[in-house]
Amino acid sequence: RNLKFYYRAWLRVDHFRDDYINVDVARRLYKNGFIIAVMGVESGSQKILDCLDKGITIEQILCASSILKETDIVPKFSFMAGLPGETKSDLLETKWLVERLRSENPRADVSVINYRPYPGSPLYNILKDNQLLKEPQSLEEWSKIDTLEGYGYFSIHDSSWISDPEMVQNMMHVK
Repeated sequence: RNLKFYYRAWLRVDHFRDDYINVDVARRLYKNGFIIAVMGVESGSQKILDCLDKGITIEQILCASSILKETDIVPKFSFMAGLPGETKSDLLETKWLVERLRSENPRADVSVINYRPYPGSPLYNILKDNQLLKEPQSLEEWSKIDTLEGYGYFSIHDSSWISDPEMVQNMMHVK
């Protein structure tokens, strides 16, 4: 039938290494329809990556980018800003990494979204336990959350755990 399928896959940056997904393997994957590699890297701060228990390093993020740059696979890196405990210095490290990934590979799709605390997640529970999160008390209250700001169901400016709301908001527009 001569069918050709294209696909994207969600994977980890630590999959890109000499003994797993190297340039040759990535090129073969591309020939077989793999066109977008989606990776949640979350932060450009090693301190934040460690706090999130991501199990990855900045060097591994850069290695994944470097390998994908040698192929026609589009790397899609997603970052978060406004995480609990994140400092201005952490945000600046993320901004630096976002800019570097974009400049080193013009095909890279790099996005920054604000952190959204999801009920039941460890960070959500920490925020709730430390009274840093005003949680809606009913389904009706959840349904009335104003999302016009476009940053998720909690406003950046009303999120007391965010040290610099303006900088977090500006991170969504890093070029």
